Amino acid sequence: MEQNKKGYLKYYIGIVLILFAIYFVLALNATIPSLSPVYLIRNKSLNLVSSNLVFPNFGESAVGENKLGVLISHGPSTLLPMASTAKLVTALMVLKKYPLTINQQGPMIPITTNDLNIYNNYVAKQGSVVKVVAGESLSEYQMLEAMLLPSADNIADSLAIWAYGSLANYSTLANQYLIDNKIYGVHVGIDASGYDPSSVASASGLILLGIKAYSNPVIAQLVSLKTVPNFPVVGEINNLNFLLGQNGIEGIKTGNNNQDGGIFISESNQVINNTPIKFFTAVLGAPTLWYALNGSLNLVKSIQNNFSNVNQSFNLNNDAVVGYYYQPWNKQKDYIEIKRLNPLMTWNNSKTTLDIKIADITLNEPKNLNVGSITLKNNFLNQSEQISLYLKNSIKKPPLWWLLIHPKLVF
Repeated sequence: MEQNKKGYLKYYIGIVLILFAIYFVLALNATIPSLSPVYLIRNKSLNLVSSNLVFPNFGESAVGENKLGVLISHGPSTLLPMASTAKLVTALMVLKKYPLTINQQGPMIPITTNDLNIYNNYVAKQGSVVKVVAGESLSEYQMLEAMLLPSADNIADSLAIWAYGSLANYSTLANQYLIDNKIYGVHVGIDASGYDPSSVASASGLILLGIKAYSNPVIAQLVSLKTVPNFPVVGEINNLNFLLGQNGIEGIKTGNNNQDGGIFISESNQVINNTPIKFFTAVLGAPTLWYALNGSLNLVKSIQNNFSNVNQSFNLNNDAVVGYYYQPWNKQKDYIEIKRLNPLMTWNNSKTTLDIKIADITLNEPKNLNVGSITLKNNFLNQSEQISLYLKNSIKKPPLWWLLIHPKLVF
């Protein structure tokens, strides 16, 4: 009887040892579930700090961007006399009917006694003029030079009459052109020069006009010229825009006379996130042209300082820890961090979103493994930046003893 008991005991011990051996083997080959990340930062969005643009303390003004149009306006936003900025409409209308390529002279336009009368009329009114002589001929390109650089009132009217037969006909077609191209807030009056106060615009309208005009490569080239030597009859003609070349300013048009004070539309090229961005400003209702130009320069400078670093706004920097994987077998955290961070700049007061994605990982992964990314996106020009996330340290398999006391992992 005693021997039978000992036999059974040995039998059960053998069974237990076999089962333990099987369990031991299974534990050695257990499939460890992947580790899920613990996020230290979450998806979120924010509006960056308010705009700190420096607007003039007179008249009205606005800021725009080449693709987005008007970004922000300041002042009463009423229609005011637009003076010589109306010549941008004239240039667009003439080039619409008689298009040119850059440096192409186009047709020769004879100067008639009517053109001479227009010249004399503007001289009598103390308008801005370029002298003409009846019997000479100027190319279309030369006429555009005289109209856009020294802002010759007489040339604007002569061009409009040459292209459209009369100022009345030109005015009707020009206003329809503005409507068709959604250039709201600009109205052409009884002349093509803008000397008469019947040509009016708002600051936002001038932004839209400036963007449209600058999109024409011929106009863009002309308004970037500081001077034209050897111009017929008068010799040298000069651009009234003395801000050319300052703070990225490449154009576009001044405006002033005795009744309209000072007006200026500027285009400046800024490089943000390695992308060139064309900003436009419009100032009108200034006491003089100098005030309009000086106010525009201060506004352009403030545009350059009106960008903020998205990464800093979200408190992101190189080596920042954004999450971790918890290892229950040693109660350690293997951190997920940013290794390389490129600055993403965006326009202040624009919505910016952070979207973080981190993958589950298996064991025995090496350190510096790419485990996810952060995507920063802002609605200004729909720009974005993707930041890669890396595993700071390698993750090893748990020790055998830990596996042995977690049978759910074994079976």
